[in-house]
Amino acid sequence: MKKTSTIDVAPTRCFGPAARILLSATVAAVSALACSNQGNRPLHAMRADGDVRYDVGDFAGAADHYQQYIDVKPSDPEIRYKLGRSYLEMGMYREARQNLQVAYDMSPDDERYIDSLAESLLNAGENEYLYAFLTKVVNERGRAADYLRLGEYGLKIGNPDDAVAALFTAAKLDGGFNARYQVALARFYADVGDRVNEVQRLRMAYSLSPNNAYVLRRAAELGEIVGPTWALTPTERGLGRSPTDTGAPAGTAR
Repeated sequence: MKKTSTIDVAPTRCFGPAARILLSATVAAVSALACSNQGNRPLHAMRADGDVRYDVGDFAGAADHYQQYIDVKPSDPEIRYKLGRSYLEMGMYREARQNLQVAYDMSPDDERYIDSLAESLLNAGENEYLYAFLTKVVNERGRAADYLRLGEYGLKIGNPDDAVAALFTAAKLDGGFNARYQVALARFYADVGDRVNEVQRLRMAYSLSPNNAYVLRRAAELGEIVGPTWALTPTERGLGRSPTDTGAPAGTAR
């Protein structure tokens, strides 16, 4: 005689309808709790995970963690900035622009936010908005660095006349104390093939920063003999009001 197995039915048949409903509800609740716990990681953990991935060049991973943070706290300008920078590194310029715009709107005096938003606009091909944005920054703050930024981007998008005027205004506001403004003018003259004025601005930059790598390299390319007598005092010396470019509004003590 064939022996009959004592387990010859599916396990779920051991429960009545009410028990099976209770079991299903319990499983669903446990699954929901697990998902909830995963989504409720502390903000500092999301930020730290994003930072780690950004530092090693995993920008997609960084963006994922920063986005999780923003989903919980959308009003954090620093994480908006980091998310935007991640998108910039991935070449996702419109996504970068959206987040960097929010960061700037929340903290319009942060130089990093201004610079990165300008970079995203340039790469996204939004040249008209870019120039309007940088002009707005100049009109609202009027600092030497703002005019320098306007001039440099103006040259990049093919607006040379206004750009050069902005570069000269920047150098004037600086008062001849920072090499970056002289270098910017030297680069412009190099682009248009004006060797005389390029060398003059390089010499002025050298007087302010004798170890400037660009100045030394470019001087060598031009066959210039660099030394103490090669330095020139910037023509703008004394026209500005401060020996340092601290970012204070033009015309104020800094």
